[in-house]
Amino acid sequence: MSAKRRRPAWRPRPVATATTVAFDDEVVVYCERHERMHCLDRCASAVWALCDGSRTPLQVAAEVAVLSGADAGQVRADVEGLLGRLCALGILR
Repeated sequence: MSAKRRRPAWRPRPVATATTVAFDDEVVVYCERHERMHCLDRCASAVWALCDGSRTPLQVAAEVAVLSGADAGQVRADVEGLLGRLCALGILR
């Protein structure tokens, strides 16, 4: 399910079976349930770190836009796409 189709109050967070290990500015997420590892680059790692269940996708995008200095509209689209992919991988709910 994409981030756009989720309810407005959705606050993304890792699934319980996900283990995160940080390496410099990248993150490796291991999903025990699917027995798969996923390497997140610097940008995806920043989004992942903000997905702790306390923020909506819009709040995550706004924080990333401030941190990166990038266009807020583009960041919002990118964050929504990334959240949808992370959900599809089964590591974010």
